[in-house]
Amino acid sequence: MFHRKSFAFAAVLLLIYGSLAAQKKDAVINEYAVNYPNERIYVHFDNSLYTTGDTVWYKVYAMAGFTPTSFSKNVYMDWSDLSGKVLAHQLLPLENGTAAAQFVIPGTFTGNTLFATAYTRWMLNADSAFLFRRQFPVVTGTPPKPEERQTIRTSLNFFPEGGYGVSGLSSRLAFKATDQWGNPAEVRGVIKDEQGKITDSFTTIHDGMGQFEITAQPGTKYTAEWSAADGRIQRTALPIFRQNGILLKVDNAPGSKKIRITVPQGQQQAYNGHHLLVTMQQQVVYMATLQFKNGSTFIETNIPAGEFPSGIMVVSLLTANWQPVAERITFMYDDSSVLHPGLKSIRKQTDARGLNELELLYNDTFPASISVSVTDAATADSTATDNNIVSSLLLSEELKGRIYNPDYYFSDTTAEVRKNMDLVMLTNGWRNYNWQKIVQGIKPVFEYAPDTTYMVFSGQIRNVPPGVMRNGNGLVSFTFKDAKPVERKDLLFKKDGFFTDSTLILFDTARITYRFPTDKSGMATSDILFFRDRLPAPLTMAPWQQHTPGKKILPRIEMQQNDNFRKDLTLLPNVIVKSRPQPQLSPAEQLEEKYASDIAKSANGYKYDVEADPGIFGYTNILEYLPGRVPGLTYANGELYFMRYTKISGQPDPPAYFVNDILTDKDGIKVINPRQIAFMKVIPGYYVAAPNGGTGSILIYTKKDYENTSVKRAELVVEGYTVTREFYQPDYSKGSDPAPDNRRTLYWNPNLARDAASKACKIAFYNNDHSRRLKVIIEGVNTDGKLIRVEKMIQ
Repeated sequence: MFHRKSFAFAAVLLLIYGSLAAQKKDAVINEYAVNYPNERIYVHFDNSLYTTGDTVWYKVYAMAGFTPTSFSKNVYMDWSDLSGKVLAHQLLPLENGTAAAQFVIPGTFTGNTLFATAYTRWMLNADSAFLFRRQFPVVTGTPPKPEERQTIRTSLNFFPEGGYGVSGLSSRLAFKATDQWGNPAEVRGVIKDEQGKITDSFTTIHDGMGQFEITAQPGTKYTAEWSAADGRIQRTALPIFRQNGILLKVDNAPGSKKIRITVPQGQQQAYNGHHLLVTMQQQVVYMATLQFKNGSTFIETNIPAGEFPSGIMVVSLLTANWQPVAERITFMYDDSSVLHPGLKSIRKQTDARGLNELELLYNDTFPASISVSVTDAATADSTATDNNIVSSLLLSEELKGRIYNPDYYFSDTTAEVRKNMDLVMLTNGWRNYNWQKIVQGIKPVFEYAPDTTYMVFSGQIRNVPPGVMRNGNGLVSFTFKDAKPVERKDLLFKKDGFFTDSTLILFDTARITYRFPTDKSGMATSDILFFRDRLPAPLTMAPWQQHTPGKKILPRIEMQQNDNFRKDLTLLPNVIVKSRPQPQLSPAEQLEEKYASDIAKSANGYKYDVEADPGIFGYTNILEYLPGRVPGLTYANGELYFMRYTKISGQPDPPAYFVNDILTDKDGIKVINPRQIAFMKVIPGYYVAAPNGGTGSILIYTKKDYENTSVKRAELVVEGYTVTREFYQPDYSKGSDPAPDNRRTLYWNPNLARDAASKACKIAFYNNDHSRRLKVIIEGVNTDGKLIRVEKMIQ
């Protein structure tokens, strides 16, 4: 949250912050920002150019407001080709707003462009323009088809400041000229009225953008007559000017932003009571009620630029009942919002396979999540986007439309750069809010609920087989074949079939079989849908592409390098992550862990290591063995029973019998040779898996694999989170490898950590066989929301 500042107002105006009611609106808006934050994403990739079979390494940074998001716990990454075909749909868990993974470009990939789209479920409620998107050139064995020569077509659009111009008042119009691919175009022209009289002229100032001011005459229409590089004269109608209205202007002033609000003479009373609302990341930084005094037609105020972090500020004019009238965005610069820590070179060796050692001099008091890439600068894509963590999170991911050369606006602190940034603010769309509903406290309805928890093991059993339900509860037993040792989970479900285990998280893919322990036949099957909350892979991705006309020259890459240094990726343990630590177990408890289901483990009872009891060899069946060893258990007339469940008539109620967690009967127990029993648990009380809770239960587990039955169960392959794999780095200190080293990414570390001994952030890597210029990119964010960016060439 921001602390409200004491702003200085011009002497010719009066701005009233307002009553207690206005302050309550302030609190309501800020509460909305907390409950429904805007999330945005930046992804740091290890490289800018790839070949088929390459691994794309990446680190996701997700922000909500000014700090790493804690709102969403999951992030999706979709990979697609130029046709929109989805190649992979990955899901990653966010930890402190970050996640890291990789994607292997298929060896069969035939296109020349790869697309990556990152988003959270919550972000899907906004315009798709705010999803993170990047494209990469891919060098394949087949060169790209020569592009057909196309005539460049230039378009010109005008954007009145605040949304519209007003006749009789000096109105500011910005403009933007682009070609058919969205690249900036240089234009010049004149403004003519309906009689063909020239009233003004204009020319582009920066990257196809410019601005001018015009005082329109009432009822007059205006046309821009202009030409681009081809010299062809074109005409574009200017937006219609309103006869009545309120004009909003924002200008850069020394150390502040100057807001000027103007109305036509005689219309002041109509706009008294309007609201001026200034926000950043939906949080109120200033709010006032307008009152035009002493016949003045304008109001001005200055907002000090140094009071706020870097980012887009939204200035809104609203009616007394909070309906929008005019809106404008402007950019606030704050040098402390971005950190550029030093990078110390400890050892530099750019010769073949030389060892390089660097140290990042990060000394901020707030912990940071930092990723590092070192690449061969000679094989980088010269046409790659210059978006980075700073330009993306502060600018590109906040606006609609393409921002050309976004890093330029953070390259310098001069007045010229900041003036050009204002052109970007005037010519691009942004997020819209229904302030009227927000201040009224009306809760919005969203199609996509946020992932506020991690994706734990869950699903729904459809077409529940008859006979598996007991008192409204069902029991399903899952076996995870990939876990070492094989893991079992028994979960309860209701009539709707939904089940969940909040202690279990799956990574990668898992081979799973299942059964219903209460099904005597062991044959019951059903249809199970896992992870119902997980977003399915999109059928196709909408085509989009940034394009630069003319021949695109990519560096030559030897395709055989893919096999020379493709090592087996190391899977970080474990396939199954459990939340509780394992205590020291007795022999009987160890057997229980090995054989019993979770439901059986949770029930109170007596545990027996049958094999360790030499007395077992004197019995031919287990029914005769148990009496005298289990308190309260009696054997009479060929039946076991617990004394506590004897009826008034004197007739006993027998217990429920389970063999390897499958409900059976007494005859099924009698045929089991006691010497084949590994573990046994006797539950004298209630047991959820027993019919009607049971009158005691006896659970027997045989030595042979409990899955080794005559029923061949189909394996289900369930996909969990994308697993983070380790980036391979050669260690030439142990001797030289005869295979050629053509790596283009020499170092990738998604989570740079401080050295335990020196507390320094150290980076060490070996060069390849041929690189002489190495490009180091370090990006990150700390817990205070400050962005980190370092770029250095080693040569």
